[in-house]
Amino acid sequence: MVENNNYNSNGNQMNLKVILVHYPGAPIQLSFDKSSTVKQLKDYLLRDKWPQNYTDVQTIEKLRFFYQGKELQDSSFLSLVGFITETKNEEGIVEKLVPGILVHTVKKNQGASQQSPNKEMQSQQKSKQRNPENTENSSCNCRIF
Repeated sequence: MVENNNYNSNGNQMNLKVILVHYPGAPIQLSFDKSSTVKQLKDYLLRDKWPQNYTDVQTIEKLRFFYQGKELQDSSFLSLVGFITETKNEEGIVEKLVPGILVHTVKKNQGASQQSPNKEMQSQQKSKQRNPENTENSSCNCRIF
């Protein structure tokens, strides 16, 4: 699991663009070892490349990585994810692409245990008013048609 700061790709390295949800700054550009796992990339991002003016690392429960609408599993090797790294333009010329990974942060649930029972009951009542078919075990108010 080695990040190459030169941002050049060799046979064992691949360029990646990490896009943090709701982060106003530029995506994080990395050149990472293809034999690394998604979990190793997540750990490296949190430890060494996390922007200081973004969500505090101490409040993050986990990171969720998405590529082309699918969540990447922690145990997946980067070489097996199926990143698209080149395409042909209208003239048939092959162009290099840098795959973009969308990163969603899941924060630790710090306030749930501190919420008063009265407020929690009010929240549940509002939820049931919006969705009368809501089940007790669901935290989602979505309806599937």
